[in-house]
Amino acid sequence: MDFFNKFHHYVDENNLIVRQDKVLIAVSGGIDSIVLLDLFLQIRSELNLVLSGVHVNHGLRGKQADRDEIFVRNSIRNIGLPFYSLKMDVKGYSKRKKLSVEEGGRKLRFDFFNTLLKRLSYDKIALAHHAHDQAETIIMNLARGSGIRGMGGMHPQRNKIIHPLLFASKEEIVSYAHHRNLCHVEDHTNRDKTILRNRIRWDIVRSMEESIGSYIIHSISHTGKVMREVQAFIDFESQKALKKVIEHRSQNEIILDIVKFLKYFKIVQKNMLIQILNEIDYPNRYVRSLEIETILRLIEKGRKGSVYCLKNDLMAIKQNNWISFTKMGPPVKEIKVKVGQEYDIPDLGMRFHAECIKKEMEMGMFTNNRWIEYLDYDTLTMPLKIRSWNHGDWFIPLGMSGRKKLHDFFIDAKVPKYKRASVPLLIGGENIVWIIGYRIDDQFKVTDQTTRILKVMMTQI
Repeated sequence: MDFFNKFHHYVDENNLIVRQDKVLIAVSGGIDSIVLLDLFLQIRSELNLVLSGVHVNHGLRGKQADRDEIFVRNSIRNIGLPFYSLKMDVKGYSKRKKLSVEEGGRKLRFDFFNTLLKRLSYDKIALAHHAHDQAETIIMNLARGSGIRGMGGMHPQRNKIIHPLLFASKEEIVSYAHHRNLCHVEDHTNRDKTILRNRIRWDIVRSMEESIGSYIIHSISHTGKVMREVQAFIDFESQKALKKVIEHRSQNEIILDIVKFLKYFKIVQKNMLIQILNEIDYPNRYVRSLEIETILRLIEKGRKGSVYCLKNDLMAIKQNNWISFTKMGPPVKEIKVKVGQEYDIPDLGMRFHAECIKKEMEMGMFTNNRWIEYLDYDTLTMPLKIRSWNHGDWFIPLGMSGRKKLHDFFIDAKVPKYKRASVPLLIGGENIVWIIGYRIDDQFKVTDQTTRILKVMMTQI
């Protein structure tokens, strides 16, 4: 079977493309992506595909990177395809986010891809990773202790990302490019051994091929396929288990029952933890076996109140018979609110609403719901706004006559430090009216003299 037919078979076997798909093709200008582009051009008419090219200039190689961008732009436009590109400051971003340059580049690159897919209403983006890249990825994940999930390597398709060349070795790609007289550019950083992937490529993978045989690449890829099948089964069992052990689930916090959790096999426990972390925005590529083992020790032997800080502002906190996984949210952004309108607060996953009602409508209907309060409308200073707390803030708690600093109130109410910035405050003029979810200010309570009531409430989006 020739290379083109192998490509066609792999795409069909893995259902990567269907008729009339709109596909973005990521083109770096290197030989792999140029071959991928050429293959898609050959099947475009047969499958009635809509194609576009996309290029990312990471800003890491100066004039050479700019040269690559120009080459790709001209190549794409010469064949009549739409072209999209973005130049980014990967080093600056990675430094700010405390990521490696490789991790930062990947994050920015895929953010751009996903934005473009959504904006253009495209179905998929095709990347040119091949069998050698797959072998490198699996070995790198093995070195990092990524477990079965990491040993699975790259999937032929995950969401809208497809890898149509995973079947092909580098030699097959080079041979095809020469046969088709395809022009490409070289990236000298592919031989930079300060980069982990390049050390694996040139020192480990190349040595394995020389000492064992070139078939080792496809053997590693096959092992990755087997691991993905195993992982799919474990994922299925873990999802069923999670439904039984999770006690609370919100946008930024998941709490699980330790007693129920420990009844499952270790492999299911570990996978539940990975799924929990991933659900609250902790990318799979950061979850390593060492971190999972540390969380398991916290669950099994940690003292009450023990905390384990993970990346991405995540914390695991052990209590008596439960453990919480909490993402420290950003401070609540200040917004002005008007009576009679609804306001979404995306960072909290909540919606605020206020309505003015006559006193007799709500007499005897006060609730214990902490997200609903009733205020004396005529004591409030307009406009109202919602914001986060500031050091020095104070209010007069309901039922008291003296001031209390919010710092002291949070301590008494056992609100952890990491949650305080995410507690929204309802402000009237310069006064705190309601520490939302906790307490109103005594100055604004409903009394016998109240004629109009402001009903304020928070609901989940």
